[in-house]
Amino acid sequence: MTPFVNIYLIGAILNSIFLHCIIVYIPFLNEIFSIFPHNAEEWKLILLFSGPVLLIEEVLKVIGRARVKAELDARLKEKKNA
Repeated sequence: MTPFVNIYLIGAILNSIFLHCIIVYIPFLNEIFSIFPHNAEEWKLILLFSGPVLLIEEVLKVIGRARVKAELDARLKEKKNA
């Protein structure tokens, strides 16, 4: 099941991103919340540190799904032969 099936989830995510952008990039609001947008150098650091973490997590998900599928197939085969 893809995440794009749940229209309410997509709407909530888009709404959240929109509100965060408003708070960060409108000067009046970022002063109220005491936050400021990142510059290009900060974004490079963020991507440098978060990129490998995301890659590792995605690889671990693929491995986990393969293990679960193999275990399920083995159980179904065992049940079929019993």
